[in-house]
Amino acid sequence: MDSMELKNCLSSVLLLTVAMLTTALGAFVGVNIGTDVLSLKQITQQHLDWKRRNKAALLRRQRATIASGDSEVATASGDSKAVSGVKDRGRGTSSDGRDRERDN
Repeated sequence: MDSMELKNCLSSVLLLTVAMLTTALGAFVGVNIGTDVLSLKQITQQHLDWKRRNKAALLRRQRATIASGDSEVATASGDSKAVSGVKDRGRGTSSDGRDRERDN
């Protein structure tokens, strides 16, 4: 074997070894966060503090969301009240159901 063949053989063995190690080590994909997870609790504590400070606003938003979707009947009656309120201000029907133009 001359030196050129020996270099080719060694480079092939080295390449094969690197490929095998890369494959064996590359099977695990992940992040090691270690055992220091104290910083994660601060995020939760900050969130709880924020919720306590904004509790009233959160409850108002929650109640408004729940009230807006309680029932279709309530929504429909609210719409009809709004429409009848507009009609009462202008031309339309009076509270007893008669046409206002005839009353004038």
